[in-house]
Amino acid sequence: MVFFYIVYNKDTMKKYYIFETFSGIGAQHAALSNLKNEKKLDFEIIGTSDWDVFAVQSYSSIHYKKIKNKNFSDQEINNFFKENTLSLDGKKPYLNFLNRFSKETLNNIYYSFLISNNIGSIVDSFEKIKNQIIEKKGKIDILTYSFPCQDLSSAGNFHGFNEGIKSHTRSGLIYEIEKILNQLKFYKLFNNKVIQLNQKEKKLIIENENIRLINNRKKNPTPKNLLPKFLLLENVINLVQKQHKNDFDKWLKELNKIGYKTIWGIVNSNDFGLLQNRKRIFALSIYDPDNKYDELKNIDPNLSKYLKEIFNKEYKPKEIQKIKDVFDFENKYIKESKLSQIKKTPSREKIVKLGLKINYKHKGKISTVTTKQDRWPNVGWIEFKNDRKDSKGIEYLNKRFVTPRESYKLMGFNNDQYELAQKEMNKFCVSEINAREKLNKQAGNSITVNSLEMIFYLLDKIEKRKFKNGN
Repeated sequence: MVFFYIVYNKDTMKKYYIFETFSGIGAQHAALSNLKNEKKLDFEIIGTSDWDVFAVQSYSSIHYKKIKNKNFSDQEINNFFKENTLSLDGKKPYLNFLNRFSKETLNNIYYSFLISNNIGSIVDSFEKIKNQIIEKKGKIDILTYSFPCQDLSSAGNFHGFNEGIKSHTRSGLIYEIEKILNQLKFYKLFNNKVIQLNQKEKKLIIENENIRLINNRKKNPTPKNLLPKFLLLENVINLVQKQHKNDFDKWLKELNKIGYKTIWGIVNSNDFGLLQNRKRIFALSIYDPDNKYDELKNIDPNLSKYLKEIFNKEYKPKEIQKIKDVFDFENKYIKESKLSQIKKTPSREKIVKLGLKINYKHKGKISTVTTKQDRWPNVGWIEFKNDRKDSKGIEYLNKRFVTPRESYKLMGFNNDQYELAQKEMNKFCVSEINAREKLNKQAGNSITVNSLEMIFYLLDKIEKRKFKNGN
């Protein structure tokens, strides 16, 4: 196995410029912040893309600590909502924002998108992404794309969504990334200016001619490619299992045509300090069109092996979880526990029977965080004694589901980050129950922070090895 050992110090910290597509609540941002706090690397998020207004508001609150809104004019707000396709549920567009919501709420949404550099929907977004890259003079090192999993996941299969990454499905949004990459390769940074190749030069690239042919004058430097150095994919493991593996292989071939070499693997967050048993596919693609990066020729394609080696010998995320640190067995947040109580109905009693009982003595892994707890599969349940009845006389079990706070923690977010998101959702949602549902969904759709920490650490090692060899 080829492996890279680097001694880190403050002077070797590299700054990475990152674009997060399908950004959600920003697990990538959280992981990078942890690494920066540990003085392993530096970073700047140059842009994000997500059309779910609830997720974007949580993102902006968590990572930019949105405290006081800036006031925008009616014209600015109207233009924003007319020019952008946004969603209230992350599934379908919502077109009635201006008529439904108050000026204050519209102002809040617009501000959330603005401070998080969010371009909205990924569909047909090339011009917006290109403009943000140009603004940074071509500085984009990492593009992340955790595209929707509904047409791949086990929960999706259960509810009848299992068509994979076909172009007409939500999971097919991965091909918006391909469109962006295929257009970016026709733009270059030349003498600190971004230029677009003419038709003749485009033909040379399509025919796999050397990109240096766009500059026939030996005295001038070679134009720099605007394509990201690294791509990072995350999704459910069904993507690489029998039903969808051919689609995944085709995707890697498309990336290879553009110039990317890919290492991938199934990564379990439980291996890297979190309680949650969450297996996900991660694929790290490295731009190497001229095959100059010798280390990639013999590299083991199994990403998870590298991560475990690092975890055992070099670096561990600061957050190594214990069960008492995640679950509120003492009901410190009693209101949240009450909102998560389980109604005494036949269907829910069946869910409890199927589910995992969680208590102080639990020693094993915790089940995967999903977008809803009041269904099967879910994380599990906790004893919670009560004599509650609702207004219709419906009784409750002496049990509760896992709260959104606990779900956020199982994903690797800390308590302060959760409370920033919770405050934003309570302000925007029509009720605390609705806010709880949004927060649960955000956690279940996110990526485990610890897994991302390990992958970004590995990426940084690969990049530093590349510089060492002068490639």
